[in-house]
Amino acid sequence: MEIAGADDMDGKPEVRVGKTRNRGDVARLLFGNCWYMGQTTQRIWGQKLGRTFGWLAAWAWTIIAGGGGLGLLIKLGPLPLTNGWFALFSGISACPLTASLLKRYTGIALSGWARFAIALLIIVVGRLALKIEGRGTFLIDLSRCWKEGCF
Repeated sequence: MEIAGADDMDGKPEVRVGKTRNRGDVARLLFGNCWYMGQTTQRIWGQKLGRTFGWLAAWAWTIIAGGGGLGLLIKLGPLPLTNGWFALFSGISACPLTASLLKRYTGIALSGWARFAIALLIIVVGRLALKIEGRGTFLIDLSRCWKEGCF
């Protein structure tokens, strides 16, 4: 046990068990407050930038996949089930609004990576269903993209 220099409200010294300094405290002691604050600011800036790009990518996936799936459903009809349902559900699963509603009403919080993995899995299952049906290939044929569209 170590006795720190600060006193409690009742006048007794504060007692800490175990380590009293973390890595940030050591960095401040060795290099000064300016260096440590710069590292923290840089880390926070990078996290905000990453979250912003993730949020934009999620909305782009929602608009492109979800909107494309809805367009296919309107154009080709709801049957067979590969006519846009997989793209629509992939877009819905990637949507940040869906994630916030899921967290608010059910208490289930999914990370961005989990939502991306679910959306990608839905697209892969849809491509596999097209292959099994015999209406397409599993991988996208890029040579036909300019003439007919990739999806």
